Amino acid sequence: MHDEEVEQGQRDWTSLIADVEAAATGGVDPKGPQGQTLAQRWRNLIAAFTGGNAVVHDGVSSLWSDQTHWPQGFARPWSDDAQAFLAAAMGGS
Repeated sequence: MHDEEVEQGQRDWTSLIADVEAAATGGVDPKGPQGQTLAQRWRNLIAAFTGGNAVVHDGVSSLWSDQTHWPQGFARPWSDDAQAFLAAAMGGS
């Protein structure tokens, strides 16, 4: 990836996380159209980040779900409410 692509990816993630946070706290139905659009945006960014490689995708999923191995003081950049919203929007996956 080029620097511009990395920077755009960071902007895309920042924007998406803010949108998911707002939806999670704003009473948006995760199964409704807006929730499903956010879930699809999330999937699309994951696919772009992993290059569609299933092994890399599984590794990234494992990284974010296994907090026991995170460095001390490291925090997920989205809230528990946003995590629950995404899980519901994606059907528990």
